[in-house]
Amino acid sequence: MPDILELQKTAFHPIANLLDDLDIQPMIQTYDELLQEFNESIILKYIQDCQIVGSVRAYVDKNNICHVGKLIVHPDYQNKGIGKALMIEIEKKFITCSKYQLFTGEITPNTLYLYTKLGYKEISRTCDSLCMIIMEK
Repeated sequence: MPDILELQKTAFHPIANLLDDLDIQPMIQTYDELLQEFNESIILKYIQDCQIVGSVRAYVDKNNICHVGKLIVHPDYQNKGIGKALMIEIEKKFITCSKYQLFTGEITPNTLYLYTKLGYKEISRTCDSLCMIIMEK
């Protein structure tokens, strides 16, 4: 689990820099908070070159909706199909769900493109200091 937390911070660091805010939730999440997610979710990892280079997590709510979160890929391994492979695998793990939901920042067009390519559609958008796009499949 420490490797996933370290990867998360590495993967989100460029986004935090774009936002000029190193205190976004993925950057300040603690090990104990990650353990809590581990107890409530399925966390997948992608291993290449003997190291974890990608991860995604998801859980199912009482309405049988799968909530996908924190798709992360190490910057050196991005745009190589790892994110897509993780998304396909997490959907297989929750094949009986009525639908899948996730959110992403408008500031990350590559992630938005990936989710759209995988069949996710925008269902709403909230803009405070950052525009977040809620997507569903």
